Amino acid sequence: VPTSPDYFPTLRIPVLAGRSFVASDGDAALPVVVINEAMAERYLAAIHQVQPKGPYQLAGWSFGEEAIDPANLAGLFERAGVRAFASSHTCLPVGETYQTGLGVCALFNNGAAGMPNFAGTQYGLITRISTRAAPAALGSLYGVQIEGTHLDCVPLHYNHPAWLACFDEVWPAGSPASLSYRQRIVSGPRYGVGQAIRGAVKPRGPASVFTAARNRAISTMREFEA
Repeated sequence: VPTSPDYFPTLRIPVLAGRSFVASDGDAALPVVVINEAMAERYLAAIHQVQPKGPYQLAGWSFGEEAIDPANLAGLFERAGVRAFASSHTCLPVGETYQTGLGVCALFNNGAAGMPNFAGTQYGLITRISTRAAPAALGSLYGVQIEGTHLDCVPLHYNHPAWLACFDEVWPAGSPASLSYRQRIVSGPRYGVGQAIRGAVKPRGPASVFTAARNRAISTMREFEA
């Protein structure tokens, strides 16, 4: 279907996660997937027919911090019959809890495992789910316990110079991927650790670790604004 950069604004369709179309989205660009609420509801019903109860492993749900609708999420948890939802996506991470008819539920989106998620950082994130508390050596940034289950956001350190060199080789300047992600890989998004922590989710580890991460994020965001 032919599209243009003003496709969604023209149709008055809000983009809740990811990005809108850009001029470089042509035949040679990477393919994209557009998922709306009706599609998500349809597949949720189909999943229940095959497997009535969780746990489930789902891909394609956009739970970035910019797309979250707390009023709607409580109902999604109740209809899915789950207490915790872990999502991985290239949008911004978030750890949040909600009071539902099932009790306290948690949503953890780790953002991206392979590129920075917070300003001034050079590591990815993964979500750890366990019946045991996270060891201090993992350096959990924030987490929550729901009954006997621990959910934590854990930094994933990698060889940043090597990854950036590989990225530039595969996706050179001007390519859709470079336009979308390179700046974030270099210096992280304009988003801090404290902005990802919501509800009953709490900072983990020594206070100095969290404070240092927060200060780096503030300093980097000021550089962006200068």
